[in-house]
Amino acid sequence: MPAQDPRFRAPEAHGADVALGTRYSTEKNLHPGARARPKIMQTISRDTARRNRPPAGRRARALLPVLGGLLLSVAAGEALVRLAATSLPGVRLLAEPLGTRRDEPQTFAELQHAYRDHVVPFREWNGFRCNSLGFHDVEFRREKAPGTLRIVALGDSFAYGSVTYGRCYLTLAEALLVLDSGDSGATAARAVEIDNLGVPASGIADYRVVWQLVGRDLAPDLVVVTLYLGNDPRDFADATRFGGPRRPWQSSWLLTFLRRSATLAAERWRVRRSDRTTPPAPPGDATQERAAPAAWTEDDRAVFSDEAFAGIQALELEMLARPGAALRGPGWDAFLAALAGLVDAVARDGVPVALALAPSRLQVHASELAAVAARARVPLEDLDPDLPQQRIAAFAAERGVPLVDLTPALRRAAATDGALYQRNDTHWNVRGNAVAGIELARRLVELGVVPPATARR
Repeated sequence: MPAQDPRFRAPEAHGADVALGTRYSTEKNLHPGARARPKIMQTISRDTARRNRPPAGRRARALLPVLGGLLLSVAAGEALVRLAATSLPGVRLLAEPLGTRRDEPQTFAELQHAYRDHVVPFREWNGFRCNSLGFHDVEFRREKAPGTLRIVALGDSFAYGSVTYGRCYLTLAEALLVLDSGDSGATAARAVEIDNLGVPASGIADYRVVWQLVGRDLAPDLVVVTLYLGNDPRDFADATRFGGPRRPWQSSWLLTFLRRSATLAAERWRVRRSDRTTPPAPPGDATQERAAPAAWTEDDRAVFSDEAFAGIQALELEMLARPGAALRGPGWDAFLAALAGLVDAVARDGVPVALALAPSRLQVHASELAAVAARARVPLEDLDPDLPQQRIAAFAAERGVPLVDLTPALRRAAATDGALYQRNDTHWNVRGNAVAGIELARRLVELGVVPPATARR
């Protein structure tokens, strides 16, 4: 039987690969024509696919409806979130981009609307009913009794107060100044009054607006501005917050809402998971029935989670960055320029100004500063816990503005191992407010900003 021509062998004799038109692993045994056939088939397949592929322009046009629909959906979502934020405070809190610029309020009604989450008339705050204007104080009186020294206090949440009204540091300072006057009896109970115009989540530019729309009408003898060194200077580290260039996504309410909602959902899931994994206390355990908290620690509760508070402290670390350090510091020139604008605005109304410096807990507790710096991998030699005070002290000396630095008193109190700040928060607890209030009253008298009692009668 004659030998079979290898060109005419059955495909299965060459294996499944040849039947599928691909190169055979032992193609050296095939006829040259058989070896070339797969290459020819691949070339024909590529040519056919190229001919059947629509032109690039047609493909782009086919994608236009998809892109248009996507953009329309994003625009509709953006509009819906902004509309919801006008009437739902919770949505606005999640959706409003940080540092969103508003037109400067020109009337008190516009001021209340701009700060409607915090300046709320008759708001219940830590067991105290705010006044009819929405400030954390008793009702203001336009008229001033003869011999009364009236002080208007400007600031953010440190002035507003994170504890009950009677234990806020400005309320305590007022009471101590009244006692210092030597007066007694109901007729002299208001010989010294401090009108608290603090607004949470505000900054120096906001303090000036509050002064112009509310403070000047109270005709005070003195204005005390509380500066929180943990974030007041940091407001000027990001130029986008003050009219600088913004990327489109930084101004999107929809994207901000989605990002913050995802963060909130993740945090809630973490808390629920932690609660599920924590075994319940046995019956009769003291942890089930907490005793009434002591006066100094009535607010001994974790305000933020550990993760959230770590992020806050990482930002406050920037306030302490030395010049030339790798860590970005605040925009000190812009901050001091805004502070000068506030001082000048008050001075034009003929009222003197004093500054009160409220330090961050990183400036008070050296061990906490070291721990946060290590976690952020920032060398301690790149940080100066006294840098903010030095910057502002130089400004105050140049302009002749009295300065009350509360840091030394708080550091002395911290040495006694007593808590000064709320747990997992940047604000003072009751004890911290007491230390700050005593120091403010003492230093105002020492500096001569508050005249002696005999001069007020």
